[in-house]
Amino acid sequence: MSPPWIVAFVALCAVVATLVVVVLALIRQVGVLHVRLRPAGAQPAGEGPVLGVRLPVALHTGAGTVPAGRPAALLFTSPTCAICAELAPSFAALVREYRDLDVHHVPHDGAHGPGDVLGGAAVFRALEVRSTPYAIVVDHDGSVAGKGIVNSLEQVEMLISRALGVQEPGSV
Repeated sequence: MSPPWIVAFVALCAVVATLVVVVLALIRQVGVLHVRLRPAGAQPAGEGPVLGVRLPVALHTGAGTVPAGRPAALLFTSPTCAICAELAPSFAALVREYRDLDVHHVPHDGAHGPGDVLGGAAVFRALEVRSTPYAIVVDHDGSVAGKGIVNSLEQVEMLISRALGVQEPGSV
């Protein structure tokens, strides 16, 4: 091979390698945008218990029964849901922000922590929850005050504020 062909071949390989890196970076950015550009509010769904009706089942945690005369937020997740994994660390923030509200995690694969609702998939079936992440807000007498698919902490806070008429944390 003559030297000009070798130079052209090396230059072509460098260009192709650069294009591969650029395409991979663009794929990553599309994924980041997909996560950031979520719907603005909790998405109402035809699933879940009927609004205004008491929960059809008694829910139990390691610490007692839900709800116990206090408003509660039930946050349904599954282990295969990527958005659920992103929301999980936010549950502690909800507990801190809403002191008059019991926040309970309902994992599809069973209980993992002291405040988690026991029963896993059976609770999902009993409450007719088919998709995650999903939230149900229960008022002080055990009636369903709000429900919907939630993809961010902000959507959970909006659902709680609309359902219970409380002010969202950080708003004036």
